[in-house]
Amino acid sequence: EQFLKENYKINGSYTIKGTKDGFVIDVKGSVKVINKNITSLTNGLFEFGEVSGEFLCSYCKNLTSLEGAPEKVKWDFDCSWCSSLTDLKGAPKKIKGSFYCNDCKSLKSLEGAPQEVGGGVVCSTCGEQFTEEDVIKNARLATIPSHNNEDAIKSARIVALIIFYARLGLSKQEIISK
Repeated sequence: EQFLKENYKINGSYTIKGTKDGFVIDVKGSVKVINKNITSLTNGLFEFGEVSGEFLCSYCKNLTSLEGAPEKVKWDFDCSWCSSLTDLKGAPKKIKGSFYCNDCKSLKSLEGAPQEVGGGVVCSTCGEQFTEEDVIKNARLATIPSHNNEDAIKSARIVALIIFYARLGLSKQEIISK
């Protein structure tokens, strides 16, 4: 509980349950761990189960893993500006609000992204090291949680590729010809 109190601002109440694998914390309210010098959300000491409000872990520049993040979040989940994240493994499986991972410049993959998002998926200025193949794969991963149909996935892929080509410096004509 000491690690919890030192690193998290919990607005609301929480319960701690013992399981065969450790401890699970459910929160009736919101959790904020913003601008902390941490590499792990929970240091393997516990996991979050369900959070009925928002879960904000943004501006944690040394955060390398989302392991221990809640399984479910009823509002938004925000891990923006966590510049050491390379993937989204450990992210919540279900988010009723929106999922934000803006400006996570070290992201190499959206692997582990939520399976279901009620709002939007916002990952702008991420993955500067993506290849064309990565862009196609990750556009699909980013679209499935909120718009799981082939037309939406195809449209997301086209938009993502246009942005990718523009960032590479291709002209409008070069982009259209692709």
